[in-house]
Amino acid sequence: ARNHPQSLSSVSPMISLKMIVISVLILLVTPLHSNEIRTSPHLWQKQRRHRALATSKHSQPHSIAPIWGAYDTHFVDLWIGHPEPQRVTTVIDTTSQITAFPCIGCSNCGIGNHMDYYFNYGHTSTFAAKSCEECWMGECDGLKCHMNHTYRKESHWDAFEASDRCYAGGFHFLAVTEEAQEAMTDDATKVRDYAFDLSFACQNTLTGPLAESLQDGVLGMGDGGTSYWKQMYERGAVEKQLFSLCYNFRPRVDGWSSLAGVMSLGGVDERLWKTPVVYASRVDETGHGGYYGVTIRALYLWEADKASLTGITGITTNKQNIAKVAIHNKSITSIIDSATSETRLSATMKKAFNKAWFNMVGTQYSNFQNSFTHEDIITFPTIIIQLQGDNSQLPRHTVGLAQPLDSHHPNDILIAIPPSNYFQLDESTNKYMTRLSFSDDDTTILGSNVMVGHDVVFDIDNGRIGWAESDCDYDKILNPSNETDAYHAQEYTAIEDDSIVTSLAEEITDDVNDHNDISLAKTKDAEVSVATPSNVYASHGKDVVNDGAACTSVNCRIFVFVVGLVVSALAVLAWMMSRSGASRSGMQLVPQFDEDDLDDDTEMVALNMSVI
Repeated sequence: ARNHPQSLSSVSPMISLKMIVISVLILLVTPLHSNEIRTSPHLWQKQRRHRALATSKHSQPHSIAPIWGAYDTHFVDLWIGHPEPQRVTTVIDTTSQITAFPCIGCSNCGIGNHMDYYFNYGHTSTFAAKSCEECWMGECDGLKCHMNHTYRKESHWDAFEASDRCYAGGFHFLAVTEEAQEAMTDDATKVRDYAFDLSFACQNTLTGPLAESLQDGVLGMGDGGTSYWKQMYERGAVEKQLFSLCYNFRPRVDGWSSLAGVMSLGGVDERLWKTPVVYASRVDETGHGGYYGVTIRALYLWEADKASLTGITGITTNKQNIAKVAIHNKSITSIIDSATSETRLSATMKKAFNKAWFNMVGTQYSNFQNSFTHEDIITFPTIIIQLQGDNSQLPRHTVGLAQPLDSHHPNDILIAIPPSNYFQLDESTNKYMTRLSFSDDDTTILGSNVMVGHDVVFDIDNGRIGWAESDCDYDKILNPSNETDAYHAQEYTAIEDDSIVTSLAEEITDDVNDHNDISLAKTKDAEVSVATPSNVYASHGKDVVNDGAACTSVNCRIFVFVVGLVVSALAVLAWMMSRSGASRSGMQLVPQFDEDDLDDDTEMVALNMSVI
């Protein structure tokens, strides 16, 4: 019978069986070893965001990240690398187009001052140092793409251009795992869906105040092709050239970081707004590219400690408690600088401002530390800045429009700066510092103290800067009922126990000693606050962050193993039943095999069972 030709019907059952087993093997093995998802994530990211949008109440998919505050500086966490992201804390800077931070091997770059140890690119599989042919942000030095920058306050760094997988936000002390993200109920907080390949400056030298700061580096959010938000857009992680910064008030000047606002990327989150957003027209006549410029039309002193303009509509015809500060140039162009903690006004405004202040307060305005009490501070006036705008589509009575104070320019906008924003207590001296000063020339900078209490929308596509009053409470977004500390509850649930911090300290100590021979004593401060690597997290039975590879968790591998066993058992059962049926009917439905053939098939089934 072995030598007789066989019909198609007698061969097809075994062919089908082999095809089923081979197909299952391909499906099981391919995801475990494929890098395609990691290197080309944009399609599945976009599909996931569109699915989220279909069920979301928001106008567009966007990512939100908690903003942290310390030493009067606002910063966000970047998580960089794969498969175990490392945390890098970065100051949000709307005047810079480069994201930069110290990398392993950096010489005296803030170890012991910064919150985290240097970024170790030896621990990530997606890191790439740019060659001269790939140089984009810097210039070729013969070996690598070299970069350098000097800031106004004499900080300087040298670096080489590199790229790696990155996302902003999530937890403060550990990377977001797939399981943790699946448990999140708000699509905007699922930051892993917004990861992309970021080009940045990998610093190898750093001097000046930046080396002494608590934060590790700088997040470039200026208007330029190399900015963080721009790269995020160009690489398909978000669909709009739009972001917002919402800073809340931090009265203390100390080193303890705490939640201090919300950063939205690729859209806005209207849940933050207490008033409608009103837009100032953006101008580019700043003499420098990449800045966000606005035009100051007028300045007022309002005899009230008010953080909101909701009461301004009632004084349209009675302006005795508001003093207008004359601007001789009729308008002044100013730059919005999110990384500067104070506001500097043009020297041309100083004389008129001092006169108006004295008439209202009865004392001279001083730029130095003052021995004022809190009771004194709350009696000082609220400063109102009028910016040129175009809000003709809004009703005239909309809170934030200039109609109550300037009927000739009703579509301009008003921004309220209460005394708590331009005076700040320095607990080391127990004196209040002024955060509003006058430059020696026409330079005008609106710093972060003007932004505090507002969600500031940087709408690049439409050439405008939006302002909406807000308490910038990230926790309120996660938990509108405000029953618990939702953000920290989420993170503490993921951490589970304090042994992570102990494991972290041991790992960082080994890292420091291996690479720079720095003693534990010198890095003690850095170890206490440094981020938890996800390999420590994995030691607690959790899945590490894995933006590219599929099925790395224990649960997933168990599932694949069980599926393999079931499929193999069914295949063997089907084969045995087909042989049994053939013997009962007296027909040879399945061809006979040599022992070599049988060994081959057995090896295939065994392989299927061993894939986990």
